[in-house]
Amino acid sequence: MADPTLGRGRAAPVDVAILLPTLYGDRNVLHSGLLRALTDAGVRAAILPRECPRDAADAIPASVPCEPLQEPPRRRSDRGRSFLNGVIAEAFSRRHPEMSHALYRAWWRRHGSVTDPFRTTLLETLGRMAASDGILALLQRAAEAHYRRSWDLEPIRRRLRELAPRFLWSTTSTSRFELPYILAARDLGIPTLCSILGFDNLTTRSALPVFDRYLVWSDAMKRELRSLYPAVAEADVMVTGTPQFDFHRRPGCRWTREATLRHLGVPAGARYFLYAGGGESLMPAEPELVAELARRMAADDALRDSWLVMRLHPQDDGRRWESLVAPGSKIVLSPAVEPQPDDEAWKRTRPEEQDRLISSLLHAEACVNIASTITLDAAILDRPVIGIEFSGVASSPRELMYAAYGATHYRPIVVSGGLEIARDWDALLESMRLATTRPERLREARARMVREVCGTVDGQSTRRVVDAVVRILEEVGARSVSAASA
Repeated sequence: MADPTLGRGRAAPVDVAILLPTLYGDRNVLHSGLLRALTDAGVRAAILPRECPRDAADAIPASVPCEPLQEPPRRRSDRGRSFLNGVIAEAFSRRHPEMSHALYRAWWRRHGSVTDPFRTTLLETLGRMAASDGILALLQRAAEAHYRRSWDLEPIRRRLRELAPRFLWSTTSTSRFELPYILAARDLGIPTLCSILGFDNLTTRSALPVFDRYLVWSDAMKRELRSLYPAVAEADVMVTGTPQFDFHRRPGCRWTREATLRHLGVPAGARYFLYAGGGESLMPAEPELVAELARRMAADDALRDSWLVMRLHPQDDGRRWESLVAPGSKIVLSPAVEPQPDDEAWKRTRPEEQDRLISSLLHAEACVNIASTITLDAAILDRPVIGIEFSGVASSPRELMYAAYGATHYRPIVVSGGLEIARDWDALLESMRLATTRPERLREARARMVREVCGTVDGQSTRRVVDAVVRILEEVGARSVSAASA
């Protein structure tokens, strides 16, 4: 296969430089066919991933330069910026009560050290004092100035001058690898575009960098974005859907039941439930819960013949689950991505891994999870979804973030009624039994959930994103001509 490298096929300038700091960007831009569709539409693009993917050459047209994202050289210590960002997070969450900052703050601080209470109290006090637009803006400028003093952005500015993109596209907005490029683009007067990656990014993070344009999943996400960032004009937020859900509508992504069982390691003809694991930081005790679920399924007349496919979180290497897979057990592990973590535990992804996600959901009796995004994937495929919420069960492991059901981003899923929440073992097993006999239950509620949270899921989001990019390029060009003639 060809090795995509900088300058392959042609030199800069380009129309758009696309930042790909995570495997989710690879999925949405490369594996979805978005990059190839852009070039087919005449858009000159360059991609900047963490590493130029040698196994994705088919997704990268020969005309597209690829170079790894650079980290700016350090000028001086970055000490103090973490505390300043903590004050900003507190102030932003108090300015916008819809933020879920306090909920997650309580989780991260549940095992606080002796010195934590003082720091926590100080952050909260300063956050209350800074919860006005003026002071918050001042703090954000101070944090940016601190970053610029600590890191030398000139090498990145120099690279952007060479590429000369008409705009810079952030596919994540929450990655530290994108921030220096966003700031450098601002210095050079290069317009910026942001795709809001996940439905939790707006309300579970601190204040995000401000961009010139945005692409969002749905009308609801657009309203949420403009509520949090009222200076963003309505015309600068474009509703396109997200390419990550286009796969669900593609027949080529769906394996047969026989092929799916073979890939998963489940015996031919068997039934199975898909349990979608959370990240270890939020669900450290999940293996204990799943082990107990398997034990109770084995003792249940209606469920004892069913298998449990344990789908790992993309950042989970699987080691904490290995003890569950023993001779005679009906548990199999299904990794989300290849086990090749880099320095931040991000992993490369391949197109067939999206096929495995869709096929393993499509043929499951139901998807079981704890406040996971995979609920949306299952609902799109019209599979029953069962959420575990055992905070009131004394014998349930405590180290599970059941509070995530109350997070702002997850509330519409709960309110839709498309997710059946089980609050004790009897309810969970009954919901699983019903999933095998009446999978059509809650179908309308699941469809309502998808419409509200995901927007239009018709397999055409990639096309709408391409159309939006072309439109932005036309407007950027028109503004440049207007400025030149003024």
